[in-house]
Amino acid sequence: MQTRVYVAAPFGRGPFVAREVHPALAARGFACTSSWCATADGAPERLDELPIERVRAIAERNDGDLASSDAVIVLGELGTGREMYAEARIAIALGLPVVWVGPPFPLSAYREGVVRVRSLEEALAALESREALASRARPEHAPLATGSGARR
Repeated sequence: MQTRVYVAAPFGRGPFVAREVHPALAARGFACTSSWCATADGAPERLDELPIERVRAIAERNDGDLASSDAVIVLGELGTGREMYAEARIAIALGLPVVWVGPPFPLSAYREGVVRVRSLEEALAALESREALASRARPEHAPLATGSGARR
């Protein structure tokens, strides 16, 4: 069974993810689950111009892609990627191994189950060697936190 990898990155980096990261992962035998990048054209995301139903459908698609993954690569970039940070935090909450490419390395990059690296090449090597995947086992049926439940 192929290891499924979600790439969390700023929306504007979608063409790079589709053109460079996904092929590099596929060449190493990984399945890519980050379908969001197929519609990214490098321009800023303009969610406020879309109907709310469409925005929520995009969020649900991304959440589903993330939850179906075995590991996550975060491509950190200073000053961008707001949703990328949210996706990274969801991945950590789900118990997915995360390989964080930075800097920057915010607090979440230091949590248990996160491997910090400084380049995409190092991230690919971490996934290939299974260091990131072995760093923490994923719960069998981890619920996806959507914010609709009770707060603690």
